[in-house]
Amino acid sequence: MAVPNPETELGRLRSATKSGLPPIVVLMGPSGYFRGKAFDLVRDAIPEAAEVRIVSGDQATDGCELEGLRDSGLFATSSWLMVRRGDTWLREQGSALESILPHMGAGCGLLLEVSKLDKRRKLSKALIGAGGSFEFRDLYPEPYNRNESPLSAELVRWVVARGKDHSLRLSQEAAYMIVSTVGQGPAELLAELERVRTRLDGHGGSITPDDLCGALTCGFESTQFKFADAMLSKDRRQAMRSLEAMFRRGVKGRDGKPRIDGAATFNIVLSWFYTSLAQAHEGRLLLDQGVALRDIPGRLGVRVFVDRLQDHVTRNSLEHLRRAILLLVECQREMRSPKVDPEWLLQRFVMRYFAQEAPVAAI
Repeated sequence: MAVPNPETELGRLRSATKSGLPPIVVLMGPSGYFRGKAFDLVRDAIPEAAEVRIVSGDQATDGCELEGLRDSGLFATSSWLMVRRGDTWLREQGSALESILPHMGAGCGLLLEVSKLDKRRKLSKALIGAGGSFEFRDLYPEPYNRNESPLSAELVRWVVARGKDHSLRLSQEAAYMIVSTVGQGPAELLAELERVRTRLDGHGGSITPDDLCGALTCGFESTQFKFADAMLSKDRRQAMRSLEAMFRRGVKGRDGKPRIDGAATFNIVLSWFYTSLAQAHEGRLLLDQGVALRDIPGRLGVRVFVDRLQDHVTRNSLEHLRRAILLLVECQREMRSPKVDPEWLLQRFVMRYFAQEAPVAAI
């Protein structure tokens, strides 16, 4: 059975808190953000008169916290043990917990937050079988059907919805730009939306990608996407600043994880730039063959940032794009040399790219 949208799962948990919490609540799944939201939701639903003990699973304990599950104590009608980030805690205290579960006292409750449970184990089956299991996956950054526009992805639609909470009328293209620049972490995206709201205070109407230019800041000052746009927009200063930022702060790969290794940054930057160059080159060929500029994005299967592609096609001549591809291939060849500095190679590549005349080795 497919795991539902985490917002849907939060709604199910919210309904459970209103109708009465089961004695055992398990919050699991890869999304730390939504697990944290669910943890706070359950904590707020526990009566104020209850005796509550919160344990952070990344800190070692002697297991004495489990004794609170046997009875509610002398001065409280209920007692709850809440374990946050409990993967390590569960491995260490699992045997003791398994022996206590059948003997939990009346009014006692357990809230356990973990990233994953081995559902084949007896303890996991007992925890899940208590009826209070909720699983929170990550929001999908791409549409389930790859033939659909990336604007329809769950994460993009979530950013649009959260933008409304921040009084921002984000277009889907603007939300996609935020996700592409900032990353896939909900907490990071919400922090960025708050900064955007402050910087675009008083903005009327729908917010487009152009409105976000200069307004976005994130943990990674630049990305391979910004670098490619700067190069094809013939903005040498921005291209050099983008390179410096990526080598200082890292760049994210296809899996969304940051890469701080120089060779990895080199490969990621040039890989995406080659894709962008090839797309602009194909578009320029069509333009020179008489295809209308407005029809080129459709011919290339481009559905987002159409204006940007059209600008790249009209701004760069066919000769310039061909020369750029040759320079890029030569730069990749030079990277094979031992003890070469990837950052220096890319900086020289940028300078040669923008030079009026640049010698290019034949392929």
